[in-house]
Amino acid sequence: MRDYVYSAQGCTVVDPSTNMKVRLALGEVWDADDPLVLALPHLFVQSPPVVRQTVKRADSGPVVEAAVAVPGVKRQVKRA
Repeated sequence: MRDYVYSAQGCTVVDPSTNMKVRLALGEVWDADDPLVLALPHLFVQSPPVVRQTVKRADSGPVVEAAVAVPGVKRQVKRA
């Protein structure tokens, strides 16, 4: 089975083996043993940096507290 990596950012780099410019797009899939990947491993990650979805899943990211209180809810504030 082949191993793949994903580009961690969108940028243009110079391939050290060919001196040609290569454009990387965020999340693009590359062979893990490609000479560019081996030469510039800091530009690639093992899991995709962006995962698209049409519905919000319960486990799809950190829970963020609402910055504004809903009417009727009192905030717990400790003052020194």
